[in-house]
Amino acid sequence: MGASRDERLATNEAFFRTINERILSVVDRFGSDGHVYSFICECANPACMERVSLSIEEYEAVRADGTRFVIAPGHDVADIETVVDTEADHILVEKTGAAGEVATALDPRAA
Repeated sequence: MGASRDERLATNEAFFRTINERILSVVDRFGSDGHVYSFICECANPACMERVSLSIEEYEAVRADGTRFVIAPGHDVADIETVVDTEADHILVEKTGAAGEVATALDPRAA
């Protein structure tokens, strides 16, 4: 039997998180000076290419928890995530249930 809908959606989001980790590795060379960088929305829609703006510090705060993702406003899916913070151009969501388990398992920063 294949992955559940929630697991597939979380896998999509984890893919975008991996891309943002690569973006971070490039911008990290410039130091943490409060500059705002453009990251890809980490929503469940595999075709989404919207951007969200965060400083390195803000991005690192998101990455501190493997179940959290940064997405564009209105891109949250209530079935699999809870909005934990709202900013002008992005929101922070936390995966729940099976989606949270997949997010944690696919966290590139997990030991």
